[in-house]
Amino acid sequence: MPTAVGQSPCALTVSAQLPPRIQLLQL
Repeated sequence: MPTAVGQSPCALTVSAQLPPRIQLLQL
């Protein structure tokens, strides 16, 4: 994934692996 995008790709991958509750913490 392109690193230029920033944390967006990372957030998507993490959210896909972790439960929705983690998404709120990441935001």
